[in-house]
Amino acid sequence: VPCFVDNGEEMRWCPLVDAWSALHLDVLYGKVMRGSPQPLRRWLWQLWLFCWFLAVHLSLPVPVKATAVLGAPISAKEGEGAAELAVRVRAGLQATIDKQRPTRGRSFLRGLWQRWQSADSECSPSKG
Repeated sequence: VPCFVDNGEEMRWCPLVDAWSALHLDVLYGKVMRGSPQPLRRWLWQLWLFCWFLAVHLSLPVPVKATAVLGAPISAKEGEGAAELAVRVRAGLQATIDKQRPTRGRSFLRGLWQRWQSADSECSPSKG
């Protein structure tokens, strides 16, 4: 069963990582790292991992509504190899994601809007 968490990435916002990516410093750092000799490249990689670890832990929580979404079950066909099954599972997961969230990428505003809509529906008096 293909499944994913809608708004899972929007639950935390890391301004340092977003700024780093927006300025394309990740691409520049990758070019510098690939162009460096092997001993320096290993040290630069370790520095990158350490900085990434610190930056991710300085993330800010965002109160979005996270929802687990389950797709249609996928069963292996008789005589089907692992590669073919993996392709079908990947296609099924992508179809489930595309159906649930028509726009690609992170959207903090959409996640917050869904959170507020669900809070409003929970607080409104039920008619009966």
